[in-house]
Amino acid sequence: MNKTNRSFFFCLFLLVQVAQAQITPPCPFPPPTGAEDCSSTCVYCDLEGYVGINNGTPSGGNTVCGQIVLHNDQWFGFVAGTSSITITVTPSNCQNGDGLQTAVFDDCSAPDALVCNPGAIGNGEIPLPLQYENYTVGQTYFLLVDGWSGDICDFTISISDGLIGAPPADNAPIPSGPTKVCLGASVVYQVPEVENAGYYQWTAPPGASINGMGAFASLEASEGHSITVTFGQSGGNICVKAGNACNPPSVQSCLAVVNQPIPPTILAPLVICADDLPYEWPVDPSIIIQNPGSPTLSTILYTDLGCDSIVKQTILALPPIVVNLGQKVLCQGNCFQVGGTSFCNPGVYSEYLSSYQGCDSLVNFSISVLDPATYAPIQAPQGQTITCLQPTLPLLGGNQANINHYWKNSQGDTLGTNAALLVNTPGYYTHQVVLGQAGTTCSASKKILIKQNTTPPPATATGGTLDASHPTVQLVGNCIISGVTYSWTGPNGFTSNLRKPIVSVPGVYTLTVTNPQTGCSSIVTVEVGMMN
Repeated sequence: MNKTNRSFFFCLFLLVQVAQAQITPPCPFPPPTGAEDCSSTCVYCDLEGYVGINNGTPSGGNTVCGQIVLHNDQWFGFVAGTSSITITVTPSNCQNGDGLQTAVFDDCSAPDALVCNPGAIGNGEIPLPLQYENYTVGQTYFLLVDGWSGDICDFTISISDGLIGAPPADNAPIPSGPTKVCLGASVVYQVPEVENAGYYQWTAPPGASINGMGAFASLEASEGHSITVTFGQSGGNICVKAGNACNPPSVQSCLAVVNQPIPPTILAPLVICADDLPYEWPVDPSIIIQNPGSPTLSTILYTDLGCDSIVKQTILALPPIVVNLGQKVLCQGNCFQVGGTSFCNPGVYSEYLSSYQGCDSLVNFSISVLDPATYAPIQAPQGQTITCLQPTLPLLGGNQANINHYWKNSQGDTLGTNAALLVNTPGYYTHQVVLGQAGTTCSASKKILIKQNTTPPPATATGGTLDASHPTVQLVGNCIISGVTYSWTGPNGFTSNLRKPIVSVPGVYTLTVTNPQTGCSSIVTVEVGMMN
């Protein structure tokens, strides 16, 4: 770039900076010394061989990378020409012999640097390389050169790897976005990110604003490929062009946009049912209808683009419809149908049903549920068995007023109508209960099996013969059932609970074998003889 064009481009960027305060301008020719703060620097499109001295006013800035404390710092803007760049700052003639420290930032307001070289005490002649591999081509970055602990040095900047000064940005395509808008519309327009772009310049029709500013905006590439335009009364072109700090934009691409008002909107009349009152008209400002009637409402409707139009609508608010069905009595497991919905549980209900007018009618009713099954279960002694110990069994059903009881045998014969029944024969017994309320009768039944065990335990016994050699005999009782009891009686008032007692008197002995589980017994007799 020749000196005249570079000076014109610098003046243009100064104007852009005043208007937008976002884009760092290119340096004039010849380039100035480094700036004493980041926000005051310009962009050096060629830093190779730059010679300077960091003898500016100490800034006393923030600590960088946790170890560089700013003193007499200088700043240099530059445009990345490749993704990997190595910038080497070589100090010389240092006053304290400690040298310099360097860093690179991607923005003046960044909280910290992308890469640092903190230097070290006594490194006055040692070069300071800064190597970084993630530069975005076309984007502006900022090189910091500072004296180590305030040292002042001559220095030379060289680029040992990569390029500084990006090639021209590609031409921006035609922006995408709506082509028909209206007064007050806020619309997003955007282009794909352009190769080598460091910034985008946008223009909008007269009376419009870009991102809340004027009709012209120059925005950094990181976010500038998308804008929001708020239109006034005029249409026109939305234009964009891309450039970077070392190559001004050239070709401009435009999208024609028509700005036309929205005609008044008359909405169809709306019927509002009484159960939807109060009704809030869903426009802004909202209007609330509390009572039946037929008002005509009017307001301004805003579209998604922010445009407005007059909107009118007549509202017909209908009076309520109420139906009372009273109490419904149901048997447990049955349901009551209202408007196709089943109601099976007790309670008080208010249901809305659609009437012939298309509105909901309020149907009020209550439900009571009769559950006779609660009183049908049968309580019986454990085991449910008739035995010799318990020849009759009491069966007991649940008892409550307004309940009728029916006890039946397996043949269906009714045996009793009380809450309890005594039975002395085995078999199946059914307990039926009938419960009635308000003309509704419900019934439930339970069945129980009563068993019988009155069989005497099978018993045998053996006696014997007494003689001179055998003055005693052992009686023996037997039963195949375990757990039975034995009871012997005999001559001269003999008694014994042993299964095998020993006797010495002849005569007839009687054995009673009893099953304690059932109380049933068997009796056998044996004889003890006497041999002379």
